Amino acid sequence: MKRINQATVKVDGSALVLDDDAGRVRYAWQAADTDTPGTFQGEFEVTYATGEIETFPNDGFLAIEIIDDIA
Repeated sequence: MKRINQATVKVDGSALVLDDDAGRVRYAWQAADTDTPGTFQGEFEVTYATGEIETFPNDGFLAIEIIDDIA
């Protein structure tokens, strides 16, 4: 995950595959992952047993909005 229009990556971690046939994964957010309010773009990279890497979504990015805490 990185802020839109910036090169610096904010989050680069592993996700747990819940259902590979359905494409379901779970990422466990860490406090530092969400400590900066703003609009970010994200993607998942899957590395297959063959070593081939595929990016999802493969037609853009996930939109991620982190909002500031009220209190």
